[in-house]
Amino acid sequence: MIKNIMVNHTVSDMITRVRNAIRVKKSTVRVRSTYVTKSISEILKREGYIADYKIMSDDLTRTIASKKISETDRHPMESLELILKYHGQKMTPVFTNLKSISRPGVRFYAGTKEIPQVLDGLGISILSTSKGIVTDHDARKMGIGGEILCMIW
Repeated sequence: MIKNIMVNHTVSDMITRVRNAIRVKKSTVRVRSTYVTKSISEILKREGYIADYKIMSDDLTRTIASKKISETDRHPMESLELILKYHGQKMTPVFTNLKSISRPGVRFYAGTKEIPQVLDGLGISILSTSKGIVTDHDARKMGIGGEILCMIW
């Protein structure tokens, strides 16, 4: 279950959780469910970096100053459970690294011609564009740029 805490940047939080889970060879990891994290999860699944993902519902109780709020104020909260992918018996992760690029204090934008290629095309960049969350390959095909959210290789 995901704790009910304030998260400023869900993409950085997601990437950190996945990186930490890979380091300790966990088979699944839970992250907050937002439009952006769902879209990134779909891209990771489509590109073969994770096996699958599921939308889970957590019933969390909000607390204010250590006092529980009444049962009527309980709100279900969605989370995503990512099923991580490994190679062989040594459980070598499918990807080497994930790196968050944009963050709340510093945003990185790129036009169509400035979108970085990750390891000469062996990795991917994920961008937030006017057409939605897409990979660098798709953004180049569509001829659009956007905010670079993260890179995976």
